[in-house]
Amino acid sequence: MNFEEKIGFKMLFDKAPVGVAVMDIQSDSFVQVNDKFCHIFGYTRENLYDADFRSISFSDSTADDGLKMKKLKAGEIEEFSLLKRYNHSDGRLLWVSVNVKLLNSEHIRPENYMVAVEDVTERKMTEYAASESLLRTSSLINTIDGIVWEANPDNFKFSFISKKTEEVLGYAVEEWLDSHTFWADHVHPEDRNWVVDYCTICTKALKAHDFEYRMIAKDGRVVWLRDIVNVIAIDNNPVLLRGIMIDITEQKKAQKTLRDSFVLVNEQNKRLLNFSYIVSHNLRSHTSNIQAITELIDISEAEPERKELVHLLKRASNSLNETLMNLNQVVNIQTSINIQIEPLNLENYIDKTIATLNEEIIAKKVLIKKNDSCDLIINYNPAYLESILLNIIFNAIRYSHPDKRPVIEINCFKENNQQVLQISDNGIGIDLEKHGKELFGMYKTFTDHTDSKGIGLFISKNQIDAMGGRITVSSVVNEGTTFSIYFK
Repeated sequence: MNFEEKIGFKMLFDKAPVGVAVMDIQSDSFVQVNDKFCHIFGYTRENLYDADFRSISFSDSTADDGLKMKKLKAGEIEEFSLLKRYNHSDGRLLWVSVNVKLLNSEHIRPENYMVAVEDVTERKMTEYAASESLLRTSSLINTIDGIVWEANPDNFKFSFISKKTEEVLGYAVEEWLDSHTFWADHVHPEDRNWVVDYCTICTKALKAHDFEYRMIAKDGRVVWLRDIVNVIAIDNNPVLLRGIMIDITEQKKAQKTLRDSFVLVNEQNKRLLNFSYIVSHNLRSHTSNIQAITELIDISEAEPERKELVHLLKRASNSLNETLMNLNQVVNIQTSINIQIEPLNLENYIDKTIATLNEEIIAKKVLIKKNDSCDLIINYNPAYLESILLNIIFNAIRYSHPDKRPVIEINCFKENNQQVLQISDNGIGIDLEKHGKELFGMYKTFTDHTDSKGIGLFISKNQIDAMGGRITVSSVVNEGTTFSIYFK
């Protein structure tokens, strides 16, 4: 290197914006350092000339560092760069960007190499703080009891969703982010249209929205979500949707249970009032009758009269016993909790009922028209089904019109996803305007028929209610009656 080159190198060396040092290639000792180098590490030139580069290094050197230096000294490479930590003279740790380069000389083998260093501690600390902040934020988001998300307001494509989705819905984060329509595609089909329309309207109006809907989980479960959404806008234009989905499935189940319980309590109260009326009215009638007869027996002197009164007393006693048995049956129906339910072939039970009533059918020459549509399976209590069919079909026979050949039609169909059994007759009919409210009451009769006791329809109604179904009736006097039984 000539004189001018040496002068130029020295000026560049001294004024360089980074720390520069010339090192001996054999001993790694300092040959020359500039002011910036001394400032970065906090040492004087004298301190450094008495040391080597390794002595100020923090003890985190890697095997890769040593390998690169060996290659440099062996002439296999001319330079390399790395980022590592060093000790400042005051004990602080510094992050330093290091560039090492061989210095060419007139000798065949270089004697020195140059080290250029830049203090990047502040940048590394900023990156570290940002990384820690991101890690804390991510950790916080993933511990929130809800699915945090962000989406494009134009097409509802998700740009971020927390890992909580895997726990709540079973879908991986990547599944949400890879599809433009993932969210809408997995909203419950019955909710999809109104949910998308509602979100679109609220987003355009820049209105935060809080609503509930259902999604289909990966395993097929229906999950109720409460979605709380904020609309982020710039210059009155929506640019981002940010929200949190909260799993409210258990709350919805609890609400349904509460509603069902409320309905059940109301229904039980109605039944209790009805039952208390029946007990107070009917039992009082029987007991009053028995009391009156016993008083007459006490004052009666003629034996024939006493025998007649005893006969009346037996009849009154039998009537009381029958009433108690009927009331007991009603109590059993209304208080049964674990009613046995089995899959039953409805047509088989209809045929069984017709066979049981065969003598009555022959005696009155009843024409039975049964549609094949009743060949279906229902989940029901066998005893209840037998009782219901027997009561309704027998009533259709009993209350046939005296001037017509009795015809009973039995059909089945679906209405609003419910199976319905319909039994129609062409009998004497019922005046529903007059008796409709009392039709299913206990001991309510609407004809002069001597066998009418007013218990069959009451018990059938209670059995159908107990199974979660319902019964309706339509009727025209002298034209006939149709009962429709809805199975749950």
